[in-house]
Amino acid sequence: LTEKVEIVIDVREKDAVLKAQLKEQIQFTRDLFLQNPECLELWELIEEAEKLMATYQYEEGLNIIHSANQGCKDFIALDSEKITKEKLKSFLELYWKTIAFEVAGLILAVLLLIYYFKRRRFAKPI
Repeated sequence: LTEKVEIVIDVREKDAVLKAQLKEQIQFTRDLFLQNPECLELWELIEEAEKLMATYQYEEGLNIIHSANQGCKDFIALDSEKITKEKLKSFLELYWKTIAFEVAGLILAVLLLIYYFKRRRFAKPI
């Protein structure tokens, strides 16, 4: 008669999943900031998240890194909106005379059509 006992000791860190998520998010945010120079102003948030990771405060680190990501997305959206407004402004500066003449011509054509049909209605048949 023999008995066999297997003892499993789990030596993983308590918050290993949170730590892995935080590392992944920090790397993602770093790459995002390097690809978008307007986001470099928020680099301090990455450093703060790394300090929190070193002190095992993973949830706070994740919160900070998420706010950094959102801030960068807001900067990118603001920048693209600014570019769109600048393109519209430059288009109007270049073509304002053409647009004005076309609108004036359209108004004149409509007025002439109205005049023609009113005159035709009141004209007596011969």
